[in-house]
Amino acid sequence: MSQSMTKKGQSIAYRALAFQFALVVLASIIALFWGLKISLSIFAGGMISIIPSLLFVYIVFQHSGAQQSRKVLHGFYKGEAIKILLAVVLFVVVLKTLPVSAAASLIGFMVAVTGQMIAPFLVKTT
Repeated sequence: MSQSMTKKGQSIAYRALAFQFALVVLASIIALFWGLKISLSIFAGGMISIIPSLLFVYIVFQHSGAQQSRKVLHGFYKGEAIKILLAVVLFVVVLKTLPVSAAASLIGFMVAVTGQMIAPFLVKTT
């Protein structure tokens, strides 16, 4: 039972991430109006949010069930810490190595985070 619930939760989380990715791609396409650099900056900023979230989902759903509740809780803490740290590292790497607009990258990041907040209301959970 807990394995099937874990798989269902993991599936919902991946659909929410797909929704975030679609929003970032849409924002990047719209941003082409302001030029390729802005569009790529928004995409890079969105991926700075999405990539750590993918890792978070992987870490959190490694364990399931009441027997492993301590491991599940530890997975949430570990996943969130890694997610935050990786986002900071990715921001530094992107801003230092890619020819992007910092403001547009931040907008892309905010688009992805906004998608994360509204996804539970829009992603089918059954």
